[in-house]
Amino acid sequence: MATTDEVFSALDWSNSDHGYNEGALCGVQALQGIAGLDLPAIPFEENVLGNIWDRTNMMGAAILAYKTGYAEQAIDAAICSQIHNDDAHQLLSDNRDIVGDWLSSH
Repeated sequence: MATTDEVFSALDWSNSDHGYNEGALCGVQALQGIAGLDLPAIPFEENVLGNIWDRTNMMGAAILAYKTGYAEQAIDAAICSQIHNDDAHQLLSDNRDIVGDWLSSH
C-alpha cells in the first residue's frame, strides 16, 4: 500500500517539471470542457502538445479544476502527469483519494 508521501512526492515532481510532457494529451482530454481552464487546442499532435504544455501547466489546470468542483477530472489529469513512469502512474491510479488530497492542498 502506498503512502501519502510517495503519492505527494510523485505529484510534487510533476508540479515542478518543465520537461517534455508525455501525458499532455491525456491531461487535455481529462479536463476538456471545463469552463475557465486555459487548455491548449486538441488539434496538436501528441508529440507537439507534449512540448508546448508542460506538467507545471497541466498540474495548475488540474488544481484549478479540482477547486472548482471537477474532482474526478482533476484527479484523472494529475494521474496523466506520470503516464511516462509505469510505477508512478500505477501508484497514482491506485490511490485516487490521496491524489485528491494533494490537489486540495494546493
